[in-house]
Amino acid sequence: MARNGRKRKMVKRYKCGQSKRESVTPVEVNAGPTPEMANHKKASGGGELVPLSYLLVRGQITPEQHDAMHDYARLKSAAWGKPFPKAGALREMVGGEAPVPMTSEDLARARKSYEGALDALRSAGALSVQVVDFVAYSQSGHQLNERYMKALLAGATALAGRFERKRAA
Repeated sequence: MARNGRKRKMVKRYKCGQSKRESVTPVEVNAGPTPEMANHKKASGGGELVPLSYLLVRGQITPEQHDAMHDYARLKSAAWGKPFPKAGALREMVGGEAPVPMTSEDLARARKSYEGALDALRSAGALSVQVVDFVAYSQSGHQLNERYMKALLAGATALAGRFERKRAA
């Protein structure tokens, strides 16, 4: 006769039917950063590391590409908002000095600058737009496969060219 309910896992059991559990060593809580994380933090100047910083520290992107993607993320935050944007950085991107609330003219300028950066990014391809948004704006730490890394580099190069022309002018 078949047993009712969920099938038992294939583990060793005591005579009473309970499973024998192997002893597990407890994980140390707040054990500190791993050696790799400490090296990355030291290489980036001690600041908080985000995925773009990891890519820069590993030598996968150039400092110009890194700065261009940060500028793009700041412009997008200024133009469309983000849960926790830094006001001083947003004002700096649209040409102001003091960290005061943005006026409608500042917002229009930010959206115009963002649209120009987005056009430069679109010239690298639709996948580049998606990957740069994913990495630069959402600051997600997922690993990038070869296809996405190529798209990220193409988008970052297009943005670097756009922001370099803007700085030169």
